[in-house]
Amino acid sequence: MRIKINGRFEEFVAEELTITEVLAQMKYTLPELIIKFKGEIVNEDCFDKVLLRDNDEILIIHVFAGG
Repeated sequence: MRIKINGRFEEFVAEELTITEVLAQMKYTLPELIIKFKGEIVNEDCFDKVLLRDNDEILIIHVFAGG
């Protein structure tokens, strides 16, 4: 399966994955992430409920403060 993440296609073995599973496989570790899927921001409580399938597209935004 291919999922477009931040403009680049990534390959996965599974036929469908949750957002949580994709984040784990991609080794995202920052605690504050915003995920946009199908034009909508996904609530963090739904990361393990939303299923991604072949050719889906997500945008992952890291939220951090600087100073």
